Amino acid sequence: TCEACDKDCISCTQENRCEQCRNGKYLTPSGWCEAACPHGTYKNGVGTVGNTCEPCPGDSSGCVHAKYATECKNSKFLAPDATCRDTC
Repeated sequence: TCEACDKDCISCTQENRCEQCRNGKYLTPSGWCEAACPHGTYKNGVGTVGNTCEPCPGDSSGCVHAKYATECKNSKFLAPDATCRDTC
């Protein structure tokens, strides 16, 4: 039998993993449509269709967007300019 995608999902795979979201929701790395992105990702997109959660870049473990870290990993330090550096 065919199963319908979640109401916030435009298209999904046979495994019921969403490929594109609607209603202003964000596609998470695990394939769900959510209002918020999980830790370690940031919201990408502002419309009602096609928004995604993108992984924080480089040594960022938390971020607001690709160029604004809120937390660092790999023993890096969060600098005042919101980047992750080797030293303070």
